[in-house]
Amino acid sequence: MDDKKMDSLGSKERFQHKRVFLHTGGAQKMCRKPLLRQFSPLMVAMVGLPGRGKSILAKRLARYMNYTGDTTKVYDISEYRRKHMKKYASHEMFRADNLPAWRIRIQSFREALEDGAAWLQQPGNKVAILDGPNVSRSQREEIYDLVYTQLGFRVMFIECVCEDPIMLERNFKEILQYSADYRGMATEESLKDLTFKMAHYKAQYVSPSLGSEWELSCPMVKLLDGGEGGVIAHGVTGVKESKILAYISTPRPFQQTLYFSRGECESLTYEELQDLFPRELALRDHEKLKYRYPQGESYIDVMNRLVPVLMQLETETNVLVVSHQAVLRCILAYFLETPLQDIPYMNVPLHTIIKVNLQGFSYNLETIKMPIECVDTNRAKPTNCSETRTAEDALKTVPAHFDNINQLVCTLEAM
Repeated sequence: MDDKKMDSLGSKERFQHKRVFLHTGGAQKMCRKPLLRQFSPLMVAMVGLPGRGKSILAKRLARYMNYTGDTTKVYDISEYRRKHMKKYASHEMFRADNLPAWRIRIQSFREALEDGAAWLQQPGNKVAILDGPNVSRSQREEIYDLVYTQLGFRVMFIECVCEDPIMLERNFKEILQYSADYRGMATEESLKDLTFKMAHYKAQYVSPSLGSEWELSCPMVKLLDGGEGGVIAHGVTGVKESKILAYISTPRPFQQTLYFSRGECESLTYEELQDLFPRELALRDHEKLKYRYPQGESYIDVMNRLVPVLMQLETETNVLVVSHQAVLRCILAYFLETPLQDIPYMNVPLHTIIKVNLQGFSYNLETIKMPIECVDTNRAKPTNCSETRTAEDALKTVPAHFDNINQLVCTLEAM
């Protein structure tokens, strides 16, 4: 096929054509083992039975990688399957001998894989996570063939194994409560269906690691009981792979205190900043996320120092965090998956309890306003961020505030 006709095909057709081309004796150079670069895009493929924590880990990993600067996206095979089905019927579709259902499942697997591979080819995208059971060796070989052999990108498999009864019970409850497959289904019926579904997958499951043998020559990690039972790693090399392994292997950190400091500009109002350091205020407005105060730190600095605390918070329940607005913005942004550039402008109101709950695989936010009158301290980004701007332009988006407690009291009495 010539290049012009190849370009006219969609990503999926191109990948399918390449697979045939490889297996029918096409150009030999396409079959050579690619020389991978340290910073090549990475496909992370989850492996494991349902209810073993794959989707939770995939979401956590994507949240962490995006937060720390590696653009990451999750491709959920189940979501692709649901696009081909008007409504989930029963566990029968996961039987190995149900050929029509198998065709739907393998089509969904390939669509998710190929969409993820196409996304990785776009500039700036770093990690695609293929979330699904991927229980057969043939599926994993297909992932390896497309991503590694054909595209020359990096591949990493993470197998989730769980035998802890308490953890399994918790995972099953979350599936029954939040999975779209069981929405509207009676509890007893859904539990029975899930039990049969597990049995079907167990009958087809082939672990990528058997003793000391590993089926593919690429990084593979086995996570036992959500990490509580340990982590087994094989052949992990590469910057992103090592970062991922460190994230899922890092023990809980010791208790620590974080401070957000503005150095020489500490305790100054926006008006005082404009009067004393107009250039610094302009630079901050231009790139608030990365701007570092003189002898101070930036949002990026705080985010990096928060990582071990965030990892700890993910494993705890009913935790009260008391901190400054900037630190709270960074913490909330992590759990709410806020785009990096929006973090410095998140509205974190004063005298408000912000409750963050995990529902399924995502977090939601609830605010509880305390009966205390206060001003709005949220400042939008100014339109004019030039160093030569006027003071009026610089202070245009500064929220109203009280200069002293007496003014506050007078205002409250007049209300």
